[in-house]
Amino acid sequence: MVARRTLTRATFVSLAAAVAAATALTGPSAAAAQPGSVDDQVAAADAELKTAQKQVADTYEAFSAAEKQYQDLNAAYTAAQGRAAQTRAEADAAAVRERDARDDLDEFAATSYRHGSAMFSARAYVGAASPSDLLDRASMLTVLAGQYGEVMDTAQVAVTDKAQADHDATAALADAEKKRDAAGSAKATAEQAYQAAVVLEDEAQTEVQQLADRRAALVAQSAPSSPAVTAVSGADVVLPVQGRLTSTYGPRGGTIHYGIDIANSIGTPIVSAMAGTVINSGPASGFGLWVRVQHAGGLITVYGHINESLVRVGQRVGAGEQIATLGNRGESTGPHLHFEVHQDGSKINPLPWLRSRGISI
Repeated sequence: MVARRTLTRATFVSLAAAVAAATALTGPSAAAAQPGSVDDQVAAADAELKTAQKQVADTYEAFSAAEKQYQDLNAAYTAAQGRAAQTRAEADAAAVRERDARDDLDEFAATSYRHGSAMFSARAYVGAASPSDLLDRASMLTVLAGQYGEVMDTAQVAVTDKAQADHDATAALADAEKKRDAAGSAKATAEQAYQAAVVLEDEAQTEVQQLADRRAALVAQSAPSSPAVTAVSGADVVLPVQGRLTSTYGPRGGTIHYGIDIANSIGTPIVSAMAGTVINSGPASGFGLWVRVQHAGGLITVYGHINESLVRVGQRVGAGEQIATLGNRGESTGPHLHFEVHQDGSKINPLPWLRSRGISI
């Protein structure tokens, strides 16, 4: 990252030196050499931009994977919380049953002692009407003692089992929390890397445009009467709609938002940001209705969620000429213009592109 930023600054220094040298030179041969020297810098800066764009794509892919892993582990943590709460409740209930069984056994022992049962004396057997009655009494006391003992044993086993289950669930919860927190840290790191890549892409994009503008100025200087200059200067670009910036270029909802959103009321005029030719006008998936305009220099601008298109395919439009009205069609959360800029097939961030031409929102 540091090397990338250093290269960008160095390129600007080289550009300044090249421009100063070009200004000092005189004569036709010097003038002819000026655009060519900047051409090399434009090519180098464009290569840097493509590298930055790939880095944005790669870091966003890594961020998306980290975000999914975090969501999965967070769901696992939530499930572990539920299991831990359930096993804790079951362990508490088992402890209550064990305590009740112990109380019942203590009560049985106390009652037997007070009445002189065979568990503590022979009095229970005195007065038996017959040997059979004596056997019945002994059998009853034995059965009762055995039943209480079995209940107590079962309760104690349940307490042990539930306590172990509670321990295991608590350990599993701690492990799930640890994994979730680690995934959260990894997600934050991946997001920072992506945002840093976006910043570098913006810098590279601005550099390319500044060099292209400089080249256009040098070409105009060397051939002021030539009608073939197609580069677009800042004066030829306008803000496509008046309003409030509500969303920027970058990740949103698990995808990349490839443009900016400018909100205003339905019917607000939308104008072409630059002179060009309309290449699409009508329905568009996601946008409801859109207009796309092809411009010089490999540029295309996109106007989405419009309420009404005022142009047709093939129509020439000027910078600032109204082409549509602002709307809320398609997958939209409110009246706004979704504005995109494509450079040589790549979707670039419109904000630095506009800023480099002196336009702010």
